[in-house]
Amino acid sequence: MKTTSDLTGLENLLAALPETYTLADRDLVQRAYRAAEEAHRGQTRVSGEPYVTHCVSVARILAGDVTYRIEDRAPQEAIRLALAAGGEIGLHGSFETGAHREAFASERARLQRASGQSVSGVRQHFLRMRPGSAQEGMAAAGFRYDATWGFADTNGFRLGLAVPAPAWNAAPPSIAATSRP
Repeated sequence: MKTTSDLTGLENLLAALPETYTLADRDLVQRAYRAAEEAHRGQTRVSGEPYVTHCVSVARILAGDVTYRIEDRAPQEAIRLALAAGGEIGLHGSFETGAHREAFASERARLQRASGQSVSGVRQHFLRMRPGSAQEGMAAAGFRYDATWGFADTNGFRLGLAVPAPAWNAAPPSIAATSRP
């Protein structure tokens, strides 16, 4: 298998696309890359790189936040070290999961294949999350818990709560029943 550093700009871009992209989506990305490559042929950046690398960088941002392949050597080593230290492997969902909740399942399956471990926990991009819909996607994908509501850098509780916070679309039956005409 090629590592990311062995791939061409186009191969690297295609490898980084979310698994939910269809063949038609991938074809469109490939055609856009070829058009950019042709339009900027012979142009270089200040760094000396072909100008098309700028187009690829922008396309990667638009394609999502996944800038590496979990199967490559460095992520595999990070997984190995985390497991050796007694850690748990959890998914931090991509931007794609914010727009397409079914992507949680494919991302979980890919991480389980790469780690050889069952993945029970998930955390979503806080600013990209669609409350309710995201948690439904997490549950449908088989996650046992969602760590989104905690802080990444400190102990404590988000929303000022020290008790479990219900999903935003969940309402006790008595409230749901009284809200009907």
